[in-house]
Amino acid sequence: MEGLAPTSRAAQQLGGAGISSSTLQHHMARSNLNRRGRKHLYIVDESSLASTRQVNDFLYQLQEGDRVIFVGDSRQHEGVEAGRPFQQLLDAGLRTAHLDEIVRQKDPALKQVVQHLARGQVREAV
Repeated sequence: MEGLAPTSRAAQQLGGAGISSSTLQHHMARSNLNRRGRKHLYIVDESSLASTRQVNDFLYQLQEGDRVIFVGDSRQHEGVEAGRPFQQLLDAGLRTAHLDEIVRQKDPALKQVVQHLARGQVREAV
């Protein structure tokens, strides 16, 4: 299993969760080294920040038996480079699971603010 993310900060957060991680760019630069036919499970965090080119190049290098879990939120920021591949995958019918419990924020007041923002209730959040 390997964690990937478009940004180094997101990759570090995956690493903090105990998942060996790197950026998508770093992974692509060393792609297929020492694979020897082993199957991989990739967790791509903050997928909404990845560009069309990054996702295309990543998917193209997958080998038979590899699996990918894209994690992201289409309502968050988009990547700097062109494209919205995460949203396009969702629109194309990518099977999804939805997380409906916020666990990152521990402070109850801050958690309530985040819940309001997640529902688009900016006035209540402020």
